[in-house]
Amino acid sequence: MGMIIFDSKRNQTDYFWGERTSTLDWCEENYYTSRFLAEFWNTFSSIFYVLSALYLIKKCYIGKIKKSFTILYFSLAVVGLGSMAFHATLKLFTQLLDELPMIYSSTLFLYFLIEYKDELKYGYKLPPLLLFANIFITYSYVSNLNPIFHQIMFGALMLSAFLACADLMKRIPKGCLFKNCATKLLLHAFGAGLLGFIAWNFDNLFCSCLRQTRSVVGWPMSVLFQLHAWWHILTAYGAHCLGIFMVSLRLVLNDRSDFNVAFEYGIPTLQFIDPTATKSKGD
Repeated sequence: MGMIIFDSKRNQTDYFWGERTSTLDWCEENYYTSRFLAEFWNTFSSIFYVLSALYLIKKCYIGKIKKSFTILYFSLAVVGLGSMAFHATLKLFTQLLDELPMIYSSTLFLYFLIEYKDELKYGYKLPPLLLFANIFITYSYVSNLNPIFHQIMFGALMLSAFLACADLMKRIPKGCLFKNCATKLLLHAFGAGLLGFIAWNFDNLFCSCLRQTRSVVGWPMSVLFQLHAWWHILTAYGAHCLGIFMVSLRLVLNDRSDFNVAFEYGIPTLQFIDPTATKSKGD
């Protein structure tokens, strides 16, 4: 069942969380940094999904964005929490709590990119179709636990999301000042996702070399060679950029201009403009 088991010889029953039951075990040495967490850095780096989700949920509340968007970003937080649980314990149950929400959250992102306006494009036809697809993916994966199948499905959903983004870019009115910002957000999201994918593959393909390098350079430089943790950080950043893009684009396409997107230290932020404050300054 497993494809990536780097610590099979070191799997012990006296670990804090007991023997590993997950079908995947990444390149970070198990219980090396902390006896309470199987993969400390992979667990810690997953918190960036949660932080991004909380920020986006807060902005949706402040900007009075459609409440269903809160569900979308809550799903990103669930991905982060599931990832933390999986890497902390390396149990099969928590592995599914990590991998399945990735599919569900990606599906929600795709749905909101397709239904970008308050008036639904496909009515109530699309949700049942996506629900059926998720049930099929869930059943197929849980039945076989084939990680390649999961990766293909996740990749297909993310590719569909980026294609939907490209289509939405065409709908931004000509001369709209937001278009350059939207392009930047998408490039950052795609670039971060690509770099994360490269880091993820390097972590799998060159694990022995990475472990040797970490041993030679020692703390704290060894942390820089925890490439699966970088996968978490980069994809969380990509999801954050995509989240800002989706909220901002929805505002533009629904004829709202009371917001501003700025990059602070390379991280996109969304600020809402108070019309009363602007009017007071003008007076």
